[in-house]
Amino acid sequence: VVSFSTAICSEFLGQPNDKIIIDDPLTLIKENKYFSTAYYRMDKRLCNDSTDREEAREENESLGPWVAYAGLGLSTKSGSEPNYQMVGGGHLGIEKPVYKISENLDLKVGAEFSMQGGKYKSTDYVPGGQYRTSSNTSRLNYVNFPIMAHYQKESTGFFAEAGIQPGLLLSAKDKGMETTDIKDEIKKIDVGVPVGVGYKFENKIGAGLRIIPGLMNVNKDKQFKNKNMVVSLRATYSF
Repeated sequence: VVSFSTAICSEFLGQPNDKIIIDDPLTLIKENKYFSTAYYRMDKRLCNDSTDREEAREENESLGPWVAYAGLGLSTKSGSEPNYQMVGGGHLGIEKPVYKISENLDLKVGAEFSMQGGKYKSTDYVPGGQYRTSSNTSRLNYVNFPIMAHYQKESTGFFAEAGIQPGLLLSAKDKGMETTDIKDEIKKIDVGVPVGVGYKFENKIGAGLRIIPGLMNVNKDKQFKNKNMVVSLRATYSF
């Protein structure tokens, strides 16, 4: 039996007639008033499958496109001892709306690679009774998983967003006179609270700004209390 498109299904798929048996599928189109229960059941299933796939495709499109982004950011570690300053870093990621909360509000999830950390000054003892001050950089690389509530009216390109962002530590190094691996000193999991604004142009290009304060002390040693802080500027592309 030939499967029908949604349009043909709607036109020809009526109620079955158990008294009349049609062996030729082409008769189904010629004599649309009568067809067998067997053909009815098979074509009804095929039509329902086709309709379900069409509805799923339309629902996925209505949620919105994938969004890829890349940009630069400034990050630091809040707290004291040492007193961290801002350091530059890049980030690269992708996001997708997964649930429509209301007409203008969507839930988005994503994944990104983010270079974070901070600069600080350290004083080291030099043989001979002298001390030397040097500039060090603590570089923490994460894979973050932002979960964002995204608000945007259809009549405007401006949007606002806020959410929660778990992160998984990939590497941690302290760079100064020498480079030291400090991954064993940093917690593997971090959690931030991203808040952002941006603008999406009609040509699928956009720009956004996010501020992401951390909620957790990143150090395993409780003597030192530092939280991640990131300000990121990104360019976006929807597809």
